[in-house]
Amino acid sequence: MKRQEPNQLKGVFELLMKQRGLWPKYTEAKIKNEWPVIVGKTIAKATTRLEFRDRKLFISLNSSIIRNELLMLRTQLVDVVNAKAGGNIIDDVVIM
Repeated sequence: MKRQEPNQLKGVFELLMKQRGLWPKYTEAKIKNEWPVIVGKTIAKATTRLEFRDRKLFISLNSSIIRNELLMLRTQLVDVVNAKAGGNIIDDVVIM
């Protein structure tokens, strides 16, 4: 059996997930798992909940200081999350 290239396997995996309707949930889980990489350890520790709903990312925080910082960076956060997801999965960020 010939060894498959990683990119070919990735493509097959993506196709299978999309055909089964699981791609959006997979992408959401990927963002949640990589949240500390996306925003940094300090913000990740202050994050109490991440939820995707209606093309929006809802972020609950336990720090008002970090909440204010993220409010100023909302549009950049949308771009970073979409880039990490590999596509346009959110249009807005709601910080609670």
